[in-house]
Amino acid sequence: MKTLIFTTSNDLNFDQRMQRICSSLQSAGFQCLLTGRTLKTSLPLKDQPFHQHRFKCFFNKGKFFYMELNIRLFFFLKKQKADIVCAVDFDTLPGAFRGAKSGGSLIVLDAHEYFEEVPELIARPKIKSIWEGIGKQFIPRLDMAYTVNKSIADIYQGKYNISFEVIRNLPIIKVFEGVSSKPSNIILYQGALNEGRGLEECIHAIKYFPNHEFHIAGEGDLSQDLRALVANLNLQKQVKFLGFIRPEELKIMTRNALIGINVLEANSLNYYYSLANKFFDYMHAGIPHISMNFPEYKRINDEIEVAILIEELSVQKIKEAILQLTSDKNYYQQLKSNCILARDNFNWAKEEEKLISLYNKLLENNP
Repeated sequence: MKTLIFTTSNDLNFDQRMQRICSSLQSAGFQCLLTGRTLKTSLPLKDQPFHQHRFKCFFNKGKFFYMELNIRLFFFLKKQKADIVCAVDFDTLPGAFRGAKSGGSLIVLDAHEYFEEVPELIARPKIKSIWEGIGKQFIPRLDMAYTVNKSIADIYQGKYNISFEVIRNLPIIKVFEGVSSKPSNIILYQGALNEGRGLEECIHAIKYFPNHEFHIAGEGDLSQDLRALVANLNLQKQVKFLGFIRPEELKIMTRNALIGINVLEANSLNYYYSLANKFFDYMHAGIPHISMNFPEYKRINDEIEVAILIEELSVQKIKEAILQLTSDKNYYQQLKSNCILARDNFNWAKEEEKLISLYNKLLENNP
């Protein structure tokens, strides 16, 4: 069996994309190991068909964390006998690249986002330049690279003069169980609580809908600030913070929601060119959602309308979209029906075939 090692910087229990990728490759005959890190809030690892390993770092944020993690990765990979090492995003690329090369492994990049343009780096030009330097140093020397959508693939191909394939964040089609038969009043956001995700605007918008609740599943840099905002607005009865939710539990929660939220700031190119997995999670759960009128979302919504696309991130636009979905029952039901139809075209089965083919071709070309 050919051995593949995937390196991430996150808690493995909540990374649905990597769970899908590793499970698919394991089923295709590869031996997969997924690495991440242990946080103070980390739960025990759930059993998976692939192997898992988490590093316990002394530092948990900032430059010392990234330095420590990459050093740990380098020495860990030196001891492994892997055919391929795949760095997941830029933050594990230095350690993964050097560790792979020291052990004679092929090196791959799975870029989950337009990393150099995340909101956290836009206002920090010195830090941004460091990550851009990492990209220039390592990406042109990769054996293979892929990312989550065509927009980012085109940007990276032009920037680094290397071909980027596309493996989208599409869910596996499943029969949902545990779905409530009662009408829902829940507006749901799932994902990181970070800058530029429109969560402040959504919290302000929910006060105009006193019969509805806004449920937030996830944690992040803004966790405490958002809780303080809810307290200041006296919206504790309407806004519920659910914390980290395991993927299997989150699927049921999503299915039981009324509306999904996927709104982003346009001044971040990472967000502007994004194709978030929550867009497809809402689609597969059969719930209409609110997204931005950005290129990748528009590309899909033009093919089959599953969401309201808003032109700008503002309380007013979110309020108008919620009002349309809650007051126009025929429109809501049409979007809901479209979500169910769209699952047949936008699902992991098709991406899985391409993913396995990419890794097989890489090994065939590098015997």
